[in-house]
Amino acid sequence: MSSKQIERAITRRTLLKGFASGLAMATLAACGGTPVPATTAPQPAAPTATSAPAATQAAPEPTATTQAPTAAEPTATTQAEAPAATVAQAVNLEFWCAWNLGEDVDRVQKMLDLFKQVQPNINVKLIGGGPGGGDYNELLLSRIAAGTAPDAATLFTPPVGFAARGSLDVIDDLMDAAQYARHDKFWPTVLATCQFRGKTFGLPFSASSYAIFYNADWMKEAGLPTDRESFPKTFDDMKALSAKFVKWEGSNLKTAGFQPWSENWIYPVWSALNGSQFFSAKAEKYTINSSENVALLDSWVQWLDDQYNGDIEYINSLGTWDVGDSGNWYKKMTPFGQGGAWNTSYSFMKLDKIGFTWDVAKFPVGPNGKKSVTGFWPNWFVQPAGGKHRKEAFLLNEYMCTVGMATWYKNVFDTPAWLDFPTNVITQNLIDNVGQEKAQDLHNFFRNYLEDTAEVWTSPIEDFGTDQINRAFDQALHKTKKPQEALDEAQKITQAKLEETLKSA
Repeated sequence: MSSKQIERAITRRTLLKGFASGLAMATLAACGGTPVPATTAPQPAAPTATSAPAATQAAPEPTATTQAPTAAEPTATTQAEAPAATVAQAVNLEFWCAWNLGEDVDRVQKMLDLFKQVQPNINVKLIGGGPGGGDYNELLLSRIAAGTAPDAATLFTPPVGFAARGSLDVIDDLMDAAQYARHDKFWPTVLATCQFRGKTFGLPFSASSYAIFYNADWMKEAGLPTDRESFPKTFDDMKALSAKFVKWEGSNLKTAGFQPWSENWIYPVWSALNGSQFFSAKAEKYTINSSENVALLDSWVQWLDDQYNGDIEYINSLGTWDVGDSGNWYKKMTPFGQGGAWNTSYSFMKLDKIGFTWDVAKFPVGPNGKKSVTGFWPNWFVQPAGGKHRKEAFLLNEYMCTVGMATWYKNVFDTPAWLDFPTNVITQNLIDNVGQEKAQDLHNFFRNYLEDTAEVWTSPIEDFGTDQINRAFDQALHKTKKPQEALDEAQKITQAKLEETLKSA
């Protein structure tokens, strides 16, 4: 995620579209057919974890200065102990970074400088955005096919799609011998986004979970409880709360309630909340048209009819309903929005800018669901296939995804995927926004919510599948097709595409 208050969903969406075209290049070895890019938003899909090795040594806690309300600059000694064995001979690595904005590249370079202190014989050349510009994923895939790939790289696109095409190195043997990055040291569902058919093809860097954001002042004015625990726990209760804030003046909507369909990158979470899923990595099967998913979409169409006159086009014409600084939640047209942990640390979320007290709550559970679950938005570090220095490249990626993450997290509220990350290291921007105590509360909320996550981001045809799902939901909400018909069609097209892709995997 960028620290320049750029909407993460927009950035990721652009890169995912690039990935769709990149994987379609006919000149690349082992590439599949052209996925259709998503029409309005990024895409999630599924996990499964491997068995975990024995527990390993935890990373050291930061020093007192690192824990202070004003976050101190990490150092090599406060971030990590020296590895069990440093590399004896000098090795030169080329490392591609998908982040290409100045502040982000500078932050990554700072992490590399600290890595150099614990591995002085590993020299890393950082290339932000890939050499020469252009589409990052296309360039990476072409270099892999040509045998000239970098030793290590970051991805904003799930590694599974690369892995199914043989483009990434399998790293399970390196993880088994690792000091920090062992299989059991990452959230299982997050690590599963790096796994394909029982093998691991990368390390997760971050895993920021999602939640419902709400305007606590508005709810208080309405005579409603504002504490997190009192927030609706079921779909029906959420719909009832939403209705309290829907105000029409003739044909004009003056204020709105909740709109569960507003963020289509969260659709897999809503499916799981109603006891289903869109894709199972274990079964290698889509279940887009499950009875639970049909019931979910039916209920949304009814919600749209009951509270918004059944007119999704009119609702969309009023603007976006996210929690960004251009959305209707920020503009106080609705007390509810959906977003990720990263939203909380943007500067516009300060009370003196946003103008109201806000908080976050867990998602409600559907009639077929068992408990509240969330999703997450990861970034990944991988080793392209054919690398000449795989052990040294793994040491680099291990550092960046574990103890080295403190340098990033100090500035960007991007929940670490590493389970041993110290819980008392808090993002400074978040502290600036809400104060130390509330920042710790939000850090704990988003981290702990990762204990209950939907299966997301593990389909080998992530982009294509998500586009079909989004199109089906859009058709039903626009009343051009019934939910059952739309989801049946999406299921047929997507499963066929998956089976075609897996034939060459």
